[in-house]
Amino acid sequence: MVSLDHSGRPTGIIPLYGGSSVYAGGKFGVILEYYVIPETRSTGIGKALLEKAKKVGRTRGWKRIEVTPPNEKESSQTYRVYMGQGFGQIGPGLKLEDLEAA
Repeated sequence: MVSLDHSGRPTGIIPLYGGSSVYAGGKFGVILEYYVIPETRSTGIGKALLEKAKKVGRTRGWKRIEVTPPNEKESSQTYRVYMGQGFGQIGPGLKLEDLEAA
């Protein structure tokens, strides 16, 4: 999902993907990135994007939406935005970056 200003210029983005799993209790969504350009932050664009993501999730029958935010200490504002929108912590994430060496 992309947010555009009055001239059609992108102001924010939330790539949203669906999946299903036993641990999630069925279908669920994943936010891969959440970005609002700096000059338009604190104008409600981010909140609107998250609300649209929730609406998409309800429409698709998802049980939940997951996101891996930046570390709370490194990006406390982003973390607070998610928490203010009803997200709760589910645990630490892990990643495997070098697939060629693994």
